[in-house]
Amino acid sequence: MRLRFSRTADYGLRATLEVARAQGRLVPRRELSTVTGAPLSVLAQPLAALARADVLAAQAGPRGGYRLARPARDISVYDVVLAIDGEGRVERCVLHEGVCSWEGACPFHAVLAKAQERFTDTLRSTSLEDVLTETPLPIR
Repeated sequence: MRLRFSRTADYGLRATLEVARAQGRLVPRRELSTVTGAPLSVLAQPLAALARADVLAAQAGPRGGYRLARPARDISVYDVVLAIDGEGRVERCVLHEGVCSWEGACPFHAVLAKAQERFTDTLRSTSLEDVLTETPLPIR
């Protein structure tokens, strides 16, 4: 997991939070696009990935949409990002965005590796319910 997300994961996080906020109501993709500011065509990709990962449940059709596949307290921010961006366990340099060469590592390597691990731990330990509690209003 890198210290930053792709734009697609950002859209997916915002959309998933809006679905969680709907408390079981099916939320159409068009509504998610409007509320999150994500382009409708682009939003299809993270929503499909989230449905494949059993984070979201999708219902097709004119009255279809998305709802959480399990309670918000059981879905971590990490689950959402992982479903969209993947594990990304290839050791990447936070400073240079390339594969980290452990030989001759920069003086910041140990500090950045530790920060990356803490970042991942925080994502794993933060549920959608936690985020909703802290940000009750829609985010854009």
